[in-house]
Amino acid sequence: MKVIENIAFIVILAIIVFFPSSSYANEEMSMQDALDKLEEFMEENFNKDIKRDYKTTISFDGEHNEFEINVENENETMRFLIDNRVYNYRYRDKRDDKILPNITMEEGKEIADEFLKKNIDNRFYNLKLKDHVIIGSQLDNYVFWYEEYIEGIKVDKSFVMVYVDGNTEEITYYDNGLKKYDSVDKGKDLIGEDRAKNILKDNIHMKLIKEDEDYIYRPMFGYDAHLVDANRGEYKNIYRDIIDSEGLDYEFIKDIMNKERATEIYFNNLKLIMKYILEENNLKLVYAIKSPEKIKAIDGSIIKEDDYEKHMELKENIYEGEGIYKEVLEILYLRNIIDRDYNLEEKPTRGQVIKLMSKILGNRILYMGDEIEVLYRDVNYDSPYYEYVKNAIKDDLIENKEEELKLNEEITIEELRNMILYSIEAQSRSDRYKEITLNIFDQYDDKEFNNRDLAYILYNIFSK
Repeated sequence: MKVIENIAFIVILAIIVFFPSSSYANEEMSMQDALDKLEEFMEENFNKDIKRDYKTTISFDGEHNEFEINVENENETMRFLIDNRVYNYRYRDKRDDKILPNITMEEGKEIADEFLKKNIDNRFYNLKLKDHVIIGSQLDNYVFWYEEYIEGIKVDKSFVMVYVDGNTEEITYYDNGLKKYDSVDKGKDLIGEDRAKNILKDNIHMKLIKEDEDYIYRPMFGYDAHLVDANRGEYKNIYRDIIDSEGLDYEFIKDIMNKERATEIYFNNLKLIMKYILEENNLKLVYAIKSPEKIKAIDGSIIKEDDYEKHMELKENIYEGEGIYKEVLEILYLRNIIDRDYNLEEKPTRGQVIKLMSKILGNRILYMGDEIEVLYRDVNYDSPYYEYVKNAIKDDLIENKEEELKLNEEITIEELRNMILYSIEAQSRSDRYKEITLNIFDQYDDKEFNNRDLAYILYNIFSK
């Protein structure tokens, strides 16, 4: 196999040597340059030898002026996108079936930080985690989303994403979306915010639309289309080439305010931010609208961009009075893990437990060759729990046995506790998961245990 892989690599190099002007070459980088960049990237970051240990395929994307290189061996697959540097990287370990990470988020971030320091040099020190938090985990991968700031001002749509495997501590995904620029506007002699607001008011027209059952006023083209150059005081509409309608006519709709009143309310509540945008390879300082995104046409109440999820929670309002359970139930509801039919008062069955655990952890893709034969005698293909049981076996949540699983029987608190402890042990999870589990179960007994408690327990162990 090694001989074949090496021959494949030599063939690629031969193509480069004898056909240097082929369609794969672009103005800035040849195929050989791309392979050299990849070899350097792998040696520096992962101490891996692409030529010796991997089969390599390469293609050129003329539309985006970049190379795509895929490498693999019997254990790993990797994909790289390269323009004049490796800017996107995706990794999969074919042997890794684990679900929960063994390192903490903070330890994962240290790994991500060290990786970025090697690959983006001093621009690393311009980065801040999005919303100052780690945005979550994908199964056993921690996801870190960084945004770029220059002297405290955000660079629009300039970001880096890094995934860190919580078990192998490998970088499994890397996307360098940092803007390329030649110069940066100086923050001197800028127009004031009041002048910027007046310029926007002279150029923005409100339109009336209907969202669900609500009538809404919002700026034409959307609130995020409108900018003011902070140096020259020039108005910019970044969506000007898009056709936007005038909206509905308020005169034919009962009990809503007119457009003039809506405009007055909108601009009385207008809040701006400064940011950098990229224009002709230069970063320019602009004023942009922070809020409001839109207002209600009946009472003029403000709707901000970041109010959407809260608005949805308040609009549904189906878990009022649930005390400490309310936040968890709302999160699970919004993620489509539970629905209105999830009966909080019922005692959970084994099937409900397996379904909820599988959905909280995420229904994982079974790769080719990973198909599982379910051995349980009372779980067949037509069972509503079949896919969840298959995923649970794959993810070591339950054992695959030739016996009856009895999915419709109520599960005791002790059985649930043992099921979770089994999954932690089977996946070689760290002791901290066992400690969390034991501490949570100390609070419950069979007499009071119901679906409400089940959701709360599983969320706090597996999803928090």
